[in-house]
Amino acid sequence: AITQHSRLKTVSFLNSVYKRREKELTAVRKRLVLTATHGADSTVEAAIARWFTPLFASRNPILMNRIRGRLLTTNLEGYVAAYRCFVEGDTEIGNELQYVTCPALAITGALDVGSTPDMCYRMAKDMPRAKVCVIPNVAHGAPQETPTVVSDALISFLKVNGAE
Repeated sequence: AITQHSRLKTVSFLNSVYKRREKELTAVRKRLVLTATHGADSTVEAAIARWFTPLFASRNPILMNRIRGRLLTTNLEGYVAAYRCFVEGDTEIGNELQYVTCPALAITGALDVGSTPDMCYRMAKDMPRAKVCVIPNVAHGAPQETPTVVSDALISFLKVNGAE
């Protein structure tokens, strides 16, 4: 989106981080150190608690176990390397979203503490044609908890902006 913005007709960002404040970065840096030092099992339950509402998690134990299993069986070295990029990625993007001039949509859950509604509004402030969609009563797992709401928001955005 940044380097090829002239080729875009639309762009959507789902549960994305952007221009994290120091307090937000401190939290993910702590998780990175914890994971690198003690392994994924030291952060899995907290991740699930951040990503899903308690009611959804309790009603979907099979999905929670699948996610838990995926996190616990991922190669730790690769996961830590990827997480480090995620933690420090804000500096790579900087203010570049100002060059994204096509219609943009930033979506997140109202309860998402990692990819917050404030971050969506920061993105929208930097992109001249951006809209924000904050889905009530869900966190990072909005696509799993409210798939119809997420897909309807995306489809509506694409239809309004002439994408096929």
